[in-house]
Amino acid sequence: MAMLMQSYEDEYHEISKRFHDELDVLQGTLQRGSAGYTAPPASGISSRQQRCASLSNLIAQMKDLVVNMNYECSDLPVALQKACKGRIDRFKEDIQNLEKTVAKMKVEASAADRQNLLGGSKERMNPTASSGLAGDDRNEMDIETQKYRAQMMDNTKKYEDASKTLLHAERLLNDTEMSGNETLTNLRTQTESMRQIQETVVNVDSEVSESRKILLKMQRAMIKHKLILFGIISILIFLILVAIYVEVSKTRRNRMPEPPMEPPSSTIPPSSITG
Repeated sequence: MAMLMQSYEDEYHEISKRFHDELDVLQGTLQRGSAGYTAPPASGISSRQQRCASLSNLIAQMKDLVVNMNYECSDLPVALQKACKGRIDRFKEDIQNLEKTVAKMKVEASAADRQNLLGGSKERMNPTASSGLAGDDRNEMDIETQKYRAQMMDNTKKYEDASKTLLHAERLLNDTEMSGNETLTNLRTQTESMRQIQETVVNVDSEVSESRKILLKMQRAMIKHKLILFGIISILIFLILVAIYVEVSKTRRNRMPEPPMEPPSSTIPPSSITG
């Protein structure tokens, strides 16, 4: 988890560097008064609008990385989550600042493109500094061309207003996306907490079941011991009754009177009398 988190941070810093390089190039195309300035093409990969779109794309990639960091941060050990969330908050703040910068650059790029369309910089519009057209030539500009440029200017103004509306909607969408990502992260954290609570409840339920089994065994053992005790007591009572019966019988025999003894009778043989 820590290695994957580090890879996300490295990729974030790499995209951030590409963003600032592209931003420097775009800012260079807006320096109309600088020496060696060359107006960029109105379309293509080198145009101002295309560079603004590239900056928005890089910001979207950075947001995706921040979302992935949020997911991985919730899986890190608790001791590392605080520092990780601090870095993620800094990344979110940087992205918000970059979005404001891109919105400003889009407005400036639209204004610069409109100025190029209407005829170049103020120096080129100044008749004292112009080297290509004289004052009479500019006064002879075709009326249709003036109408076309006025129409283009009006369309550019409408495009700028629409761009501002889209930028505002984009900011709202980005804020909503960030809030949704934070909500998803919180839900994931709560789901993990609920899963841990469920595991704890299952463990407690298992321990309660084991305790019930132990109590049931103890109850059965107590009943068994009671039956044994009742048997022993019954045997003792029986033996005591037998002993009492024997003792009473012996006492009765001792109390019965002995029969009188008859005296021995003296018989004289008849022979002795006759003689």
